[in-house]
Amino acid sequence: MWYSATLEFTGKGGALTWSGDLYLSEGPWFAADPFNAAQVSLLKAGTMTWTAQSTNTGTLSYTVGKLLVTKNLQRVLIRYDNYAGLYAGGVHRTITGCADASLNGTSEFPARIEVLQTGLTVNAQIVAPTSTCTNIGELSQLGQMGGAQGGFTCTDGSAGTFSFSEVQVNPQGITGRYDATYSYPAGCKASGWFGGARGTTF
Repeated sequence: MWYSATLEFTGKGGALTWSGDLYLSEGPWFAADPFNAAQVSLLKAGTMTWTAQSTNTGTLSYTVGKLLVTKNLQRVLIRYDNYAGLYAGGVHRTITGCADASLNGTSEFPARIEVLQTGLTVNAQIVAPTSTCTNIGELSQLGQMGGAQGGFTCTDGSAGTFSFSEVQVNPQGITGRYDATYSYPAGCKASGWFGGARGTTF
């Protein structure tokens, strides 16, 4: 006996909600040999809804007949991913709040991303056409989503603190989001995303 559901995005007005029908599947043991698919029955048993409160938490609610079940869920750390590698990709960045208004704006640029990792310490170097920024911080992870927080310095003189979030890595590449608060230039704040394909030399 199995319960399953396929959820589709139903959120409106900024709500992060997915909903769908919940089905009861009943039949022979799946490892039966031979397996007789004709003995499998499928019955709509209720509905299921997932509402995300953040990247890492949410509420799952479902009905089976007249029974309503609601559970608060959060991602669980099983192991830390290894983000070390050399990646070729790009950065999307929006800068706001700068005392020098000419620095504000949105830009996209190619970048080489070099990540060194020792234990929970990460050193991510973003090599862009106009400057190189070194981000050194402490790793964190919830489920498949990684993050890091620390300080950064760039060869163009800019510096401050950063926060990486929703970082995911696999044999093909890396993606993630970031926020930064600058100590120089004064007042600047940045947010955006980065990504790259894994390689050996670029």
